Order: sequence, then structure tokens, then C-alpha cells
Amino acid sequence: MNITNATAQKNPAEYLRTKVLPVVSEDLSAIFPQFRIEKEKYNRKIRKYKFTWIPEAQNQDVILPKVVEASIAIKNIRENKYLSNTSKYKAIDKYYNWKAGTAKKIINSTKKNVSYFVYDPEDENDKIAYHRPMLASVSKIELKSLEKLIEIYHSVEDKLTDYDREDLRYLESHKVFLQVKADNKKFKIPKGAKIISEETELALPNFNINDNKQLDMFSNFDDDSYY
Repeated sequence: MNITNATAQKNPAEYLRTKVLPVVSEDLSAIFPQFRIEKEKYNRKIRKYKFTWIPEAQNQDVILPKVVEASIAIKNIRENKYLSNTSKYKAIDKYYNWKAGTAKKIINSTKKNVSYFVYDPEDENDKIAYHRPMLASVSKIELKSLEKLIEIYHSVEDKLTDYDREDLRYLESHKVFLQVKADNKKFKIPKGAKIISEETELALPNFNINDNKQLDMFSNFDDDSYY
């Protein structure tokens, strides 16, 4: 490993255990679900370290949109039962390239808009429909990636904040929009369309709501790029 640290050279095994492996665990937990480093001993001595994780399902996309990739990473970190809270904070800071201590401050904040997926309040943008700033890019991703993102939200639904749940509602609305658009190539957002409320009905070509859910179909599309 070409270790030049004096302490490491004096006791490389201890340095590996206390300095190197924790960093490896924090870094790889963002990529591999339930990543864990286990010790394997022989005659009470550590003979090797074994890396384990939950393998991904087959046919996973190799390249994912950044918003989907980040959502998976934060979920992997926060759901890793082998990481301490301190290690989780460090892992999130590293993933986002934040100053040490930023994730802990955000997660433990008393602000109402804290998201399960953790974002820097400095990045907030009042001009988008979503509370989580990174979701501003959702209008540019394909239906398959959007479905993956929605799946991630549902997988941790019991831990979502009220703001996350509202974001999820918008994501599901956008999914319906993309499905309708895919089924009807000539479909366009009606000019002057307003956000659908409980007092209004959804009137789109060849479209039916079977579960009676109210969908804010047009809240995410404020420009003419969808016409």
C-alpha cells in the first residue's frame, strides 16, 4: 500500500484496522447495499478481512441519471446497519464532497424541510416544484429512470418526511404524464393549464384514473419545452 505514515510503519495492522478500513467502509457503503468488513481469525489472530454486501439484481442499468444515483447512494448509506451514525455522517459528507460535519448538522436540524435524502439548504431553489433541489433534473430523465427513482422513495416510505412525501406525489404525477405522452404521441399540455386541485377534474385524452387519486399533472412544467 506504500504507507509512509510513521505510525503506520510502526504498527501497520493497527493502522489498517483503525484508519484505512473505516474509510473504505464509508466510501463503499454508498455503492454496495449493506456493505460490511468482517474479520476472519485463526488462533485468535486476524488472518484476513472479508468484504460482504447484498448483490444487485441482474439487468441493472450501468449508467443512471445523477439524481437516481445519488438517491441510491444516500439510501445505501443511511440503511447500512453495520455503520455507526458517525460513519454515516462521514460517508454522506464524502459522497457530496461536503465539509466534515455538514451531513450531521443537516440531519439533526430542527428545520421542517429536512429530507431523508439529505441536501444542503444552501442549494434550495424556490423556482422548482420540488423541495429537494436535485429533483429539478427529473423533467429530463426517461420513464424507466423515473420509475427507479419512485421505487427508491417507496422503499423507505416510512422514513420520508412530509416534504419528501410531497416530492413523491409530484414524481408520480410526472410518471403519469410521461406514460400518457408515450401512449399518445400527439399529446400536448393544454395551453394555460393550471395545477389540478380537489375541486377540478383531470381531462386528458384517453386517460382514466382508477384509484381516484388527485394528480398535480402540470405543476412541474413551467416552460414551453413540453408543447
